[in-house]
Amino acid sequence: MQPVMAPAEVRTRGDDVLDVRWTDPDGRSRTARIARVIDDWDYVGRWWTHEVRRHYRLLEADDGRWLETYREDGRWWVSRANG
Repeated sequence: MQPVMAPAEVRTRGDDVLDVRWTDPDGRSRTARIARVIDDWDYVGRWWTHEVRRHYRLLEADDGRWLETYREDGRWWVSRANG
């Protein structure tokens, strides 16, 4: 998986992630319809002077791509992706 670190628009139904939209590092708009959640976990740590709390999800898209996403302070991000 390659680093992306891009803000994302995530459509959900309850706790289910339906699709994810983001712009990749080359400036291309990407969309992935999500087939399943592979894993999810919480991260709590420190970044310089403040505490960081993130909820991560490793997702598999319906075309086989994997996305690592997280939500922090109500905002979604794609941190890594393949394909």
